Amino acid sequence: MRPHRRADTSTASRRSARALGAVLAATVVASTVAAGAAIGAGTSSPPSLHGTNVLTGQPVGLAAYAGKPVIVNLWSSSCGACFADARALAAFERTHPAARVLGVDVTDTAAGARSLYRRAGWRHPSIADPHGRIAAQLRLQTLPATLFLDAKHQVVQRINGQTTAAGFAAAYRKAST
Repeated sequence: MRPHRRADTSTASRRSARALGAVLAATVVASTVAAGAAIGAGTSSPPSLHGTNVLTGQPVGLAAYAGKPVIVNLWSSSCGACFADARALAAFERTHPAARVLGVDVTDTAAGARSLYRRAGWRHPSIADPHGRIAAQLRLQTLPATLFLDAKHQVVQRINGQTTAAGFAAAYRKAST
């Protein structure tokens, strides 16, 4: 019976971690909505996106995609809708290999991020945003959220909530023209 108890404890621990992550993400979303007008509002300059890659620990940022349209996807492994969105984004990436994608992992754990990457089949980098600084800058209202930037890195379209591979493709076409 001991192995069974360990499995139950492990399952309970995962559930607790997911619940805590969901609470943290909800807190970031609520504070972001409240602070949105003060942080980054009213500017037409490109967002400043840079930080540490959640998988490699190496620096990563929007500057690496200068002159290219970019899809910026905000997500968290504790967000149920984010996984469905992640699968759709992976399908989009397979059919659009030239598309540039940069993720932002909001208030997540390293283990949660690795798990979502593995399950969704993602290959693009994501910036760790453990305190919601980037989420606040981008005025995050919900998770997942996706911004489509043109070649000058101006936001041309935003999708709040999950979408499909076709939704990613349509918005990417708009950003690419």
